[in-house]
Amino acid sequence: MTEPNPTAATPAAPQRRPNAAVAQRRPTPSAAVRRGVWRACLVAAVVATLLGLWWLAVRDWLDRAGRGEADLSEALPEPATSPGAAFALPEALPPALPTLPTLPGLPPSEAPAAADDPLPKPDAPLPSTQAELCREMDGVTEYVVACFPDEPDALEIKARYQKWLGNSAEAVRLWERCIALNPRYAYAYYGIGTVAANRGEHLQAVESFRKALSSNPEWPRAELELARALVNATQSEEAVAVLEKHLKRPMVLTEACILLGQAHSQRKDFAKAKESYTRAIQSGAATADAFYGLAMACTRLGEKEQARQHMDKFQALRAEEMKVRKRDKVQYDDLEAMKGDTAGICTSAARLFLARGKPAQAEKLCRRAAAFDRTQVECRQALAFLCRRSGRIAEAIGFLKQVAEIEPNDVTGLIEAGRLEMELKQFDAAEATLRAVCQRAPKGGAGPAALAQLYVAAGRSLSEARKWAEKAVELEPAAPHYVVLAAVCEKQNDLAAALAAMKRATELDRDNPGYRKAYQWLQTQHSAK
Repeated sequence: MTEPNPTAATPAAPQRRPNAAVAQRRPTPSAAVRRGVWRACLVAAVVATLLGLWWLAVRDWLDRAGRGEADLSEALPEPATSPGAAFALPEALPPALPTLPTLPGLPPSEAPAAADDPLPKPDAPLPSTQAELCREMDGVTEYVVACFPDEPDALEIKARYQKWLGNSAEAVRLWERCIALNPRYAYAYYGIGTVAANRGEHLQAVESFRKALSSNPEWPRAELELARALVNATQSEEAVAVLEKHLKRPMVLTEACILLGQAHSQRKDFAKAKESYTRAIQSGAATADAFYGLAMACTRLGEKEQARQHMDKFQALRAEEMKVRKRDKVQYDDLEAMKGDTAGICTSAARLFLARGKPAQAEKLCRRAAAFDRTQVECRQALAFLCRRSGRIAEAIGFLKQVAEIEPNDVTGLIEAGRLEMELKQFDAAEATLRAVCQRAPKGGAGPAALAQLYVAAGRSLSEARKWAEKAVELEPAAPHYVVLAAVCEKQNDLAAALAAMKRATELDRDNPGYRKAYQWLQTQHSAK
């Protein structure tokens, strides 16, 4: 998929200072008004925290949105989750949907209108042959470039499609046009590097991947491909340096440890090679290649028994891989495989249209991607966002639940579905959804916290709400969960417990002004009681 360009955070609007004289004339608020102020502060505290956490996720997404490493799930903004607060999407697109660079070219007003676009309609029959599918995708990529002829992101989508067709020379030509428009366009250098690597031109690949990293130093996938090209070019010293830097990142690609083992083996440092292969296996990359490398390292170290055990494991895994390949070959369907590949291209194009303020085209492309690939998550998350944004909440819930079926271990979509059901006042359905979250993620606090909010919003048992809020902080003692607990305790008029929970929230997130205000108000109320 096309990785969006990192963009600077939009600066906040300047705050107007209140007039001091007017402030002095304001009457002292009544107890009811003060209680309303507290609730407003609490709502603001929750919202501010979630937006802060969401922005950290967005920044991480921008850093790692390489091919297949990220998706639009992280572009979905967190809702306001205070008791009774509705899930409200911002009017503007969230920062995770990139604002593309302004380049000379076709103004948006001159782009083809949505009604005249050649994109397939949602109810159009799917292509029945490979030729039909290629004709459709030719039309999609040509339309993307016609809308944005001088934007690297559009040209990159077409370049990737051409490479997929096997037209590597045309793909390189398009990537070179991207670089002519933006000499720091990392994804073009990356694409050119992949073509060189496939051709066995490892030194050329090294040069291209270096340029990609120079333009985007925090791109883990480009870092890994540079290391792979260095290993293939027998430049093991530099490969080790690149991989050791990669392994210090918060998010590490499991292939990195295997590559590091290969680089150490080239250097004939078999002790470190053994250590790297062992780490790969322990971190989840228990592949045949990892066990083969480990067996070879143990052989060179004279550890014959360990080498034999690891070689036996390699042979068993390789035999299983061959069975899977044989089965897949029998079941392989060229057309279905092609549809899965083109679904990613459609979703990349949809992201571009959405970023450029063209949601109609984005939705068409996402629906086509969903039809092409029954297991693609990103297009369904984008459809949930688009449906929610246009008020089609029930449809958004449907797409989020599809995501939950595809990825049962990721409960974020299911939590959103439950919150949207709360917005529709479908409290029984929301409760069933959120209880499913708790069953799927029994060690997470998000499900219990959402259930606590549900009981408050639905006007149900506050004691049950408190039980779930307390469970949330027990399982996951995060600041937002303590805020939920404080809100429930305040509803019960247990100000001492509310104050203690809010104090803990301020300790966990000291830079949150909403938390401080809520805590100060609770101190005042508790002292006056």
